[in-house]
Amino acid sequence: MKGQRRQRFFKSRKEARLWITTLEVDVRCDAFWGQRTPSEQLKIMEAFSSSSEQGFRLIDAVSFYHGKSSKVSASIRDAVTTYLGTI
Repeated sequence: MKGQRRQRFFKSRKEARLWITTLEVDVRCDAFWGQRTPSEQLKIMEAFSSSSEQGFRLIDAVSFYHGKSSKVSASIRDAVTTYLGTI
């Protein structure tokens, strides 16, 4: 593989499985971002930064907004704005 392949050795089976899990997470993360437009990526990062600055997790805002109006869909930005208005 053009000199990029490496053989790995692990002290235990558990350590080897952890390494494999880490690789699987990386692939899922790449797939998630690869399916987003640059504009969507920017909005997601802005929402994350905003929630971090305000001291709460982004998922808390989304969960709160979903529970408040489950029949209305909203963007992450709207969910964060609504959540911030209640705290």
